[in-house]
Amino acid sequence: MSNIQVKCRYCQKEFYKKSWEIKNSPNHYCSRTCFVSYSNKVKPKRKKTQNVCPCGVLVEQYVGRRKYCDLCLSTRKQIPNSPNITLRDALTNDVQRFAKVRGYARTVFFREKPKKCQICGYDNHVEVAHIRGLSSFDLDTPLSIVNHIDNLVGLCPNHHWEFDNQMLSL
Repeated sequence: MSNIQVKCRYCQKEFYKKSWEIKNSPNHYCSRTCFVSYSNKVKPKRKKTQNVCPCGVLVEQYVGRRKYCDLCLSTRKQIPNSPNITLRDALTNDVQRFAKVRGYARTVFFREKPKKCQICGYDNHVEVAHIRGLSSFDLDTPLSIVNHIDNLVGLCPNHHWEFDNQMLSL
């Protein structure tokens, strides 16, 4: 059994292979990494497709992924700062009907306050709580009042639970 010098099909590096290995496979790769890199390049699992954003911009994407351009994505994540948006407008009819309101509250809070518990200073996981509960507001109250920075407090999960169960007062 003699060794024969061959070139890697992917990186063109020269290496030695046994003659029986050459008979078994006409493809020569110096490592598994080169084989996988070559296979992924030649036969990718996901193919790029082009999608049109509702605004008309062409968006290159992988199958089942992005549907919006960068500009539309950034505007979808913005807080509605119009004074006309009320609590009623932000509510949804599904199980988590206040989810959108709470999402806006998190965005407002973390833009202006540090990400740490106001009681103990814990900063690995901070939840935003409304000091005056959402159910106490009229549905025609503007979202800017409901999610005003003076009505929001950052708490760790333990203090948030205590606050919700009237064991902690702020």
